[in-house]
Amino acid sequence: HKVDGDNYLTLYGYAETKSMDREPSQNTLNVVYRAASIAPQNPAIRMNAARLFIRAKQYEIARELLEPVAGNPHGGPQARRATHLLTSLEGKADGEALTPAKAAAASAEGDKDAPGG
Repeated sequence: HKVDGDNYLTLYGYAETKSMDREPSQNTLNVVYRAASIAPQNPAIRMNAARLFIRAKQYEIARELLEPVAGNPHGGPQARRATHLLTSLEGKADGEALTPAKAAAASAEGDKDAPGG
């Protein structure tokens, strides 16, 4: 992928080999995002890239990757999976699940803004 940084298949293949890591590295995320940017019409790349970003708790980028797939009226099962993933991300903020204490603090902060809070 370093030899040809514009070949989305090479970039995606590299990211796939690293996708089994317990937590995706920033380099892996950069590479898979580049692949998805070069080939935005490829729903498989967008879905797998979104899953890596979800594992990295970078939900906004995951949403950005999933929305076109979910919005495809002819997307079939992939569109349904993307819609399901988007639904599971509702209310999640980037990095919120890093620690239970951080998640609780974010929740308490949100309660103050709620009516009657």
